[in-house]
Amino acid sequence: GTTWVSEVVDLMLQNGDVAKSQRGAIFERVPFLEYAVPDMPSGTEILDAMDSPRVIKTHLPAHLLPSSFWEKKSKVGE
Repeated sequence: GTTWVSEVVDLMLQNGDVAKSQRGAIFERVPFLEYAVPDMPSGTEILDAMDSPRVIKTHLPAHLLPSSFWEKKSKVGE
């Protein structure tokens, strides 16, 4: 379900433009914040390089997110 929802949300952000939603693998378009694999960019590195608005997946409990996440009025879905 996570991959399917990620694809749908990304397609919505691209105004339904399927070509734009095929610009890369889903793990690059909607990365996991805590993603870490040797010899690959981390989730935070991928996110830092992305333009806003961004869709981010995480398994972290909400209280572990940085305070800036809440100060910038980010939207949260559960």
